[in-house]
Amino acid sequence: MDSIFIGIIALIIGAILFILITKNKSNNEPAELTYNPPPAQTPVNNPQQECINNRQFTLAELKRAEAGKYSWDETGCVFEINSDGSVTVVGRFDPAELHVNPVQELYDSLIDAGLSDMLPSVCCFHAFNYTGGETDSFVAAYNDEILSIPSCPNSINGINEVAFSHSSFDSAGKAVILFNLSKIREGILILMPSNEKEYIFSLGAKACVDRAFGNKIIVRISSPAVMGAFGIAIAREIGKSSKISFAFGDGEDYMCCNMLVEDGICEVQNILRRSIIQPTENIIILQHIAKGCMVQSLIIQGQIKDYMLQDMFPYTMSFLLKENGRVIKIYDCISEPISIPTRRGDKDINVDANKTLSFLIGSNELIDDVMAEYDIPNGNIGAFIELDANMDVNIKISSTSNQYRINVGELIG
Repeated sequence: MDSIFIGIIALIIGAILFILITKNKSNNEPAELTYNPPPAQTPVNNPQQECINNRQFTLAELKRAEAGKYSWDETGCVFEINSDGSVTVVGRFDPAELHVNPVQELYDSLIDAGLSDMLPSVCCFHAFNYTGGETDSFVAAYNDEILSIPSCPNSINGINEVAFSHSSFDSAGKAVILFNLSKIREGILILMPSNEKEYIFSLGAKACVDRAFGNKIIVRISSPAVMGAFGIAIAREIGKSSKISFAFGDGEDYMCCNMLVEDGICEVQNILRRSIIQPTENIIILQHIAKGCMVQSLIIQGQIKDYMLQDMFPYTMSFLLKENGRVIKIYDCISEPISIPTRRGDKDINVDANKTLSFLIGSNELIDDVMAEYDIPNGNIGAFIELDANMDVNIKISSTSNQYRINVGELIG
């Protein structure tokens, strides 16, 4: 009996051990490995990671681009919008530009437009309705020399007695003019080129400023010798006639203006490229130029009515008629200094299929084929150059069927 009981107990214990061992073995076996990919997700662009294109933009450049071409974010990443609505990362810009003040933004846009390179060495800006503290302000620049005054007089006597502040900084003249333009945005800018190259770029600068500011800033183009002579003329007694000669620059920049002053009419009689008269030191020259510009600005504004400047254009302008690339005739529209405004040209020029008509200022060919450039039909035409009182240069072409007007400054700036 005891042996049977012991046998049953042994069977029970054996069964329990078998179950435990089997269970433990099952837990220790490795499970079958399977890979379940995560559900598909819509890609999320991370501009800071994806913006790997090295092209560098400026914010002004992006804003000037064709509408809708670019988009950008606050990290400085630039996207190009594709035709299907997707975007491609194309470069970067400095995100600090997003926080630039309007003055700096306009200044940068003028720099990007190349205005600094187009301004001549001598220029003046007379600001009107300046709300930054003073009614008017004035700055004249000649290379690194700068004359300025925070509040301008509005009479001849006041200008004759004005005391300019003088400063000199390396390469600062044009930068000061540009900064004042972008800060004040209303006034008169007088550009005074002293050679052919500067004159051509001044036409471009005038077009650039006209486009940026409209009629808020009036641009005039003269020459430093003329404005210097004008600055001396206003110091003379208005009822007496006098002759004034004023020289400026050296080498190709040399100019001597001979001016006749009578009853407030200041007429430029000629502008010479050679003369025995030599310029004085720069600071004295700039004083006279600045006063002449100040008076001219007040005349344009209508505040001074007793004086008038009759200016001259000192460069040559011509058309070249070419046949198979060879010059066959020169039309010298302006061959010597001439009073402004003026209109010169020829009404009977035959430009057939084998010929071209080019336009030059001095020895610089600005348009090599006027007919092709503006889709003017070949045949008999009239070609004229007009210099108006605003110092704009326009080419006017008349064909049998149409009239064409070309603003030369807009070709450059």
